Amino acid sequence: ISAVLEGLNRFSAENVDHFYLEGLGDNNVKVRETCISILQKGHSNLQNQIEEIFNNGTLKAKKSALNILAQSPPMDSLLNILAALKQSDTELQQAAWHHLLSWHQRYANRFWFKLSGNLQRYEAINSLLDKLISSGIQAPHFAKLAWTDLPHLMKTLGKK
Repeated sequence: ISAVLEGLNRFSAENVDHFYLEGLGDNNVKVRETCISILQKGHSNLQNQIEEIFNNGTLKAKKSALNILAQSPPMDSLLNILAALKQSDTELQQAAWHHLLSWHQRYANRFWFKLSGNLQRYEAINSLLDKLISSGIQAPHFAKLAWTDLPHLMKTLGKK
């Protein structure tokens, strides 16, 4: 099935996006990985549908959607990563901690991205971050630095 999906993508077949979206929750890991790879490359028009899957899909679909959403522009990806940390499923949270670590490694020392046009996202991130901190959520050892640095990073971004 994954080879068929890759072929459809390679030939830019029309009206097949729903196959990629449905594949995010497939039981076959290879199919999920293929759909993630395809959707990460140039399917930004499906952002709303991917967010819908992240919010309402099965655990497998949510994790697949998070893999895509975590590759979005910096403020969008961070908001989705924090939203995943707020979920009750520990497997999804674990994936989110890994994405937070990657996000931090990519952006913590690069203040090239601007908040202009992202002010609502910035405020939503700070609100969600405050709620997570108030809840007492604890980062696993590997993500502790990223987690403790994030409030400071957000304050720095807010001053730009």
